[in-house]
Amino acid sequence: MIDAPLSQSHIVSEEIAGLLHELRPQETHPPVVRIDARLDRDLGLDSLSRMELLARLEKRLHVSIPERLALEAQTPADLLRALAASSARTASIDVDTALASARQESLATPDDASTLQEVLAWHARRHPDRMHVHFAGGDGDGVELSYAKLQAAANETACGLQQAGLRAGDPVALMFPTHPDLLIAFFGVMLAGGVPVPLYPPLRPSELGEYWRRQTGILRNCGARLMLVAPALFEHRHAIGALAGSVGRLLTVASLRGAHGQPEPVPHRGDDLALLQYTSGSTADPKGVMLTHDNLLANIRIMGRLVGASATDTFVSWLPLFHGMALIGAWLTIGVSGLVSP
Repeated sequence: MIDAPLSQSHIVSEEIAGLLHELRPQETHPPVVRIDARLDRDLGLDSLSRMELLARLEKRLHVSIPERLALEAQTPADLLRALAASSARTASIDVDTALASARQESLATPDDASTLQEVLAWHARRHPDRMHVHFAGGDGDGVELSYAKLQAAANETACGLQQAGLRAGDPVALMFPTHPDLLIAFFGVMLAGGVPVPLYPPLRPSELGEYWRRQTGILRNCGARLMLVAPALFEHRHAIGALAGSVGRLLTVASLRGAHGQPEPVPHRGDDLALLQYTSGSTADPKGVMLTHDNLLANIRIMGRLVGASATDTFVSWLPLFHGMALIGAWLTIGVSGLVSP
């Protein structure tokens, strides 16, 4: 029995059915929205679709669903439990002070940079104390990263990765929720000469077995020997180590940032592989897409121009950073445009 009002149950079912119709309008026999149906496996809603569903429920019911419960929700029953634990939407983000300097000046962008490492270095030199990202909600709530802080933390991480045996061109799996460590790990791998391979984290530790049946194929395909994970996942390192295929070592950003010195410089060119992005695997086996620095910079510069973004704008995103649209369409686009993301 679900401890929630019947009207909320109807609303959840309506919103799911409406979203399914928008996503697949030609489908003549849509899946039945049962209270115990799996949002991904039974209803075919990937992580981005589930975030859209949560946004619609919050707007319609005028509530703010706790982020942890929202990310863990696997069925309509879970959504109802999350709604029961929600409260009226009152949260607000006050970043006026941190953004004041950014709004008072027109900042240039690193149009001549040929790699993402050059982009970060350009910003860190030009305005080191300028806020780059403000995190709201989750374990990173309230954390702010300036360009200088991001570069310093990424350099420490890169040094630790090289001391851990990372070689130029090696893929490194990244498994984090939306947290500053994901951004630090991403650039840390690049600065060390590796190739980041973002993976979405398991939503429930109790479902690690089912989760890893999907992820093991990615790890074997890319051949990652090292994996950077969030501290909560590191607690399950023995179980993950037995399931992670080719991965030989699990590491955290905190453990790598104790390394001394600077990373050995690794030459980079625009046509070098910058990122290995895998599809979600919702409807078929995940497939890897090889993205060079040229690919990424061309894409995000075009997106910045099309939306009319300038260096004095503030960009707000609720998408999980491990999702490709958020990682590339939000964060990396922001980094090149010089925007600030709360």
